[in-house]
Amino acid sequence: MKTPSADQAASRPQAANDDEPLIHTRSQRRILENHQRFNEHASTAERMLRKGRLHEAAMHVVLAARVTVHTHAGIFGSRRLESILQEIASRSCSEGRAPATKEGRRYQARAARRH
Repeated sequence: MKTPSADQAASRPQAANDDEPLIHTRSQRRILENHQRFNEHASTAERMLRKGRLHEAAMHVVLAARVTVHTHAGIFGSRRLESILQEIASRSCSEGRAPATKEGRRYQARAARRH
């Protein structure tokens, strides 16, 4: 039986502490990387929402959701994204609030014609 060289052993994933599991396969690493991408977009969406930049928040919600649809991110639904979208909808639909951009106003006008 061959023993791994020092370089091979060093390139293997290592746990930062005893509570953190070792990552043994590429697919497990990919899941963690995809989950990190999801979290980055969700965090950006929350930040944009706090700043009142609703269109940008919505865009990052879509990007976060896309990560879960087109890659395996280890999750299949997100209360986090749902709550961001609920807050966007709440703010967007409040009385007297017009969309901030020309594109948003066009979208609102199309939606109003459909209903």
